[in-house]
Amino acid sequence: MNRFLFITTTSPKSCKIDSLRNQLYNRLFFKRIAEITYPNVEFWIIGEVPENQSKVKNLNIRFFDTDKKTKGDRLREVYERLKQTSKQFDYISRLDDDDILSISVLEKYAHSAADLIMDRYHTFLDITSGRYGQQRREWVANTAFHKYEHAMQIIDPENGTGLLFDYDHAKSWINYYQEKQIEYTSKEGPIYMRVLNPHSITALGGEGVYSQQDFEAFFKYLRAFGYFQAATYPKGFEHIYPDVMEIVKSLDFPENTLNTRPSVFNKIISRLR
Repeated sequence: MNRFLFITTTSPKSCKIDSLRNQLYNRLFFKRIAEITYPNVEFWIIGEVPENQSKVKNLNIRFFDTDKKTKGDRLREVYERLKQTSKQFDYISRLDDDDILSISVLEKYAHSAADLIMDRYHTFLDITSGRYGQQRREWVANTAFHKYEHAMQIIDPENGTGLLFDYDHAKSWINYYQEKQIEYTSKEGPIYMRVLNPHSITALGGEGVYSQQDFEAFFKYLRAFGYFQAATYPKGFEHIYPDVMEIVKSLDFPENTLNTRPSVFNKIISRLR
């Protein structure tokens, strides 16, 4: 069976009690990885974590303190740790601390020999409504399974570690893998859900009381991801619905009617992406 390693660099906001980011970390990210029963997997969590999480006894989850502040610097620190470990991994992946890993995807690719395993249809969860959307995108999402030897390939020795794993997933990765074997997940069984929330750096960025302007800005941001549906979540994510809806209730956002039906515009966007 393939052995998987996931690398997560945490945000300081994940430790702020009662914050949205803390809820996403505890109820969606961490709770899900702690439920995974696949035997050959490790999760390395780098940086600050909520106090209750650092005491969790799970042999598959390891916590590492660091004085590095940026995600890039922390990934480079991980590289140094990997050079020192005697453990061997077949695949390595990045996973943000506010995103959700499928609980069943590892078993499906336990015997894959592909150079890269990735979602052709990227899956997005709108945490203000509990609805999800999918778009076909040709570039590699942040969370994909890289053959270890490819992830550790130095593609630019003049820039930081130079490692492929250390580069922008939307630009460098797909070019590197063009002539290699890529295995795509099905639309019904993606690797992960990217959580879209009002405090995403690419959305509002702040945190606090929401204004009507905030609502409109976030809903406009969501339009780039096609339309969102309330149907049953994809395979591997069915169990997260109760936790998602608890977070939705706590946010108390107004209903977003702009992105909840497959308009002609959204259908075109979904196909072009």
